[in-house]
Amino acid sequence: MLFGYLIVRVLLVLVKGFGRLPDGVSNVFARLLESATGPFHVVNYLGSKGLRMHFPASWDPFFNDSMSVGELYRYATQHFDFHRRQLTLDRSG
Repeated sequence: MLFGYLIVRVLLVLVKGFGRLPDGVSNVFARLLESATGPFHVVNYLGSKGLRMHFPASWDPFFNDSMSVGELYRYATQHFDFHRRQLTLDRSG
């Protein structure tokens, strides 16, 4: 959820900027982005597979010694779910 809001912060800057320009300018920009969708997906996929960094594995049970970008994104969800389960009251009894 946080990731979505971080993206929205960047998009708000674009909306404010393009909102001051003629409508056709944002239309051309949107079509340009649409034309780059295929290459974007390829680069996004390969980047998440290849970019790695070492982490202090003893700091968190979900850290590995070395993690890719994709593993780091999965880590955020694992970490959130772990704490959500800790804070959820058991209503079965």
